[in-house]
Amino acid sequence: MIHYAPQARQRISDEAIERFHNECAMIQSDVKHRYLLIHCLFIFLIINLTSTQICQNDIPDFFYNVSFAGPLFDQSIYTITTSNFSVLSPIGTNVFTFNVQPQTNYTRPSFISTSVTGRALNITPGIITVTSNDPSFIVTSLSNGSYALVTNTFPLNYFSPYNRYLFNLIATQTYPNRPLVSSTAIVQINLENYNVHAPIFIPSNQIFSISETAIIGTRFGTVYASDADNDGIIYSISSSQFSIDSLTGVLQLQQTFQSSPASQYFVSVTASDDGTSCLPARSPCPRFSTTTIITINVTAVNKRSPQFLNQICGSTISFYESNIIGANITTLTVFDDDRGENGQISISFPSEQSRTTVSGLRNTAYSQFYMQQLTQTSTTRTAVLRTNTSFDYDAPGAARVWYLFVLATDNGTPQRQSFCSLRINLLDLNDNPPVFIMTSWNYTIYRSAFGNSNNARFLRIIASDADSGLNGMINYYIGTINVPYFTINQTTGTIILRNNIPGVFSLDVNQFPITFQVYAQDRGSPPRVSEANATVTIYYNNGNDPPPARWSDPRYEELNFPIIEKYYERYSDRPIFNDTYGFNGTIIYQLTSQTSSIMTVSSPFPNTYIPFSDAPVSKNGNIFSSGIVVTRCSYKAHQIYNKFQMHDESVIKIDEIFIVELILNCYNDFIFLLDRLA
Repeated sequence: MIHYAPQARQRISDEAIERFHNECAMIQSDVKHRYLLIHCLFIFLIINLTSTQICQNDIPDFFYNVSFAGPLFDQSIYTITTSNFSVLSPIGTNVFTFNVQPQTNYTRPSFISTSVTGRALNITPGIITVTSNDPSFIVTSLSNGSYALVTNTFPLNYFSPYNRYLFNLIATQTYPNRPLVSSTAIVQINLENYNVHAPIFIPSNQIFSISETAIIGTRFGTVYASDADNDGIIYSISSSQFSIDSLTGVLQLQQTFQSSPASQYFVSVTASDDGTSCLPARSPCPRFSTTTIITINVTAVNKRSPQFLNQICGSTISFYESNIIGANITTLTVFDDDRGENGQISISFPSEQSRTTVSGLRNTAYSQFYMQQLTQTSTTRTAVLRTNTSFDYDAPGAARVWYLFVLATDNGTPQRQSFCSLRINLLDLNDNPPVFIMTSWNYTIYRSAFGNSNNARFLRIIASDADSGLNGMINYYIGTINVPYFTINQTTGTIILRNNIPGVFSLDVNQFPITFQVYAQDRGSPPRVSEANATVTIYYNNGNDPPPARWSDPRYEELNFPIIEKYYERYSDRPIFNDTYGFNGTIIYQLTSQTSSIMTVSSPFPNTYIPFSDAPVSKNGNIFSSGIVVTRCSYKAHQIYNKFQMHDESVIKIDEIFIVELILNCYNDFIFLLDRLA
């Protein structure tokens, strides 16, 4: 075994080291010379063996210039039990204190001081910092190497894994000319739970919807809240309209909605914990509650049809013929309390395509009226029925009654509608005065024809009034003062003897002819008087001469009874008759002459057509028989659902000597046909 002198060993060692560094540098610069690495290691081993313990302590410094040993904790594991620490600890609470010291010559492993010149290690103590790798805790420095672990959050999380915090403390020592060194210690903090959190709603502002037609008990949503303490949650609500399940948070309808509910409800819901997080270790345990406002939208449903108010449907509305175009006939008010578009109302007549009658005929009544809608106010809308034309009650063929349908429709989905029927009556005004069919009347009284009766009826004066009803009914008056012998029947216009005259034989022929004026006045309000009076002249034949012609029955002079419109269809070959009146249809008259006779039926008014004519005359001596037949009594020009009465005044002339009025009332017997809506 070879032993070198100290100087030789020092020289060999220095040369070997220098050579070793040079060769290692070559390795770093040229990777192709990897084989030199083996040679370097071999030389290093020789040097180490030949220099015994000289370089043993310099191996770390030789490669890294660092010591692997960090600062020293007073404990490697720190444990805190539940009896010591609570999650309720505020921020800055001291968990525990500990000590950390730097490495020294005596604590560094395998330390042997070197005597090699210039190779002594730098073991000057550096700066030490201690940190926690859990942000819930921080380390504060005290003095003389003491430190404190304090809380950095509140509250602590009891629901960390295994109800504890497990983390590291890291101590780092730095040197001015060496890399830093560090060491760690384990910390385990076992927690004691406590109720520190209030429930939290998720989400904080919840929105729900429910139909306004929902029934009691309808569920429409769930309120959810959580509690970081894992406590049980109890729900409550501040509303009589809605309820909530205290355990599940399920919302349901408690009361049915009113007819017009609000579109939104803002309701307070409270979530309260039960405090079980700190039981049974701590009692009593605090309770926490959180309140939020939830929004409940009530979805509108078109559940009601528009409703006509004031019981107007099916009623009869009347107006006078004097109303001008655009006159207000009546107003219709419609109600619909549905919300939104469901309650928006439109009032109108049916569509053009729907204006047909059951018989398929077109109803033209709507063209004479129109509907003016007013602006809707809240839940009601009003429309005004107005005239679209002028009216004349007395015009030939004029309609006097209309049946109209009015349609009220909302704008909802599905759309709802209601119908209303109205009967519209046209009222007659007394706008026509009576008019005499002739202004000059002449009549001869034959004493032989009347005997000595006081009940004799002579000439009948006839006037006409184009108005209807009372407005068209006429009273007759003698306008001349102190007329001898005669008066007039105010209702029929027949000239008769005064009550104080015993009979025809008492008349003084020397006072004839007697002439006087007759005027006519209707029964309207106010009454109207004929504008032109009738002049009547009465002659008297006091001999035994018979009259040239006379009726066999005086009632013929005042025939007045109705016949139906379809009389012609039923009795086309029979003269008009009336069993109630006692008239069999035959008119009999007598002539003094044996010559032929013709009875004609005509209207006393010019340019007036009447649907009547005379029957062929039959003769038996000087007794003649005839009658009045119906040629036509149809008024198709009228609305087929209008009922009307027409007075046709016909004059029967016998040899142009006697003038007698025959009044026939012709009634329309058609059935009323109302519109149908297609």
